Amino acid sequence: MYCLARAGRRAVAATFLPNPPSMCQTKNLLSMLLSFCCAIETKVGDIVMSGTTIDLNSLLPAGTPTSGTWTNDDNVGGFTGTEFNAWQIPVGLYTFTYTIVNGPCPRIYQIKMSVTDDCEPFACDEVIIHNAFTPNGDGTNESFNIENIDQECRPTNKVEIFNRWGVLVYETNNYDNNTRKFEGISEGRVTVDKNAELPSGTYFYIIQWTTSDGKTINKNGYLYLTR
Repeated sequence: MYCLARAGRRAVAATFLPNPPSMCQTKNLLSMLLSFCCAIETKVGDIVMSGTTIDLNSLLPAGTPTSGTWTNDDNVGGFTGTEFNAWQIPVGLYTFTYTIVNGPCPRIYQIKMSVTDDCEPFACDEVIIHNAFTPNGDGTNESFNIENIDQECRPTNKVEIFNRWGVLVYETNNYDNNTRKFEGISEGRVTVDKNAELPSGTYFYIIQWTTSDGKTINKNGYLYLTR
């Protein structure tokens, strides 16, 4: 099984049980299954983390007719049409049956989806705070750079910046160094005019973020702005 998931989330792996070619000799053997199990390696982390899905048709052997019918044997949630989404599905083994009744070779495939929560988590890169920047229009180091603050292992964050008198000059949630970044422009709520360029000087930052396991981390320090 190949897992790509965060700690505490769900991952799925799949196995299938096809009937051998010899079973094609008669339609009366439609309900029989071969006794061996052939593992299918499946990457599933994106399903758990972002709510995307696995198309069960993609787990069938190459060349399998598309005229068959899927059955949700365990009546588990997260299954629609041909797709299975493991998000918030309880740990367990779930079976989906694909039945082909037409054509020269009627057959059955069973796809067994094992939902687990014991996969190794992705590494979460360290937050690196660059405490000096030069918003002078030369295209280099134009904003306050907080590396890795927006990784998925940090679901939320908040950044506040104060001048030397303790006045809030900038604040935002979900800082991402792109659409939400401090460029030396006042965006505070009070006393400092919004959209005004802040002068060169020393400022003070407070950064807070949450982790995927629910912890809250706080960092603070000095920030140097030079024009």
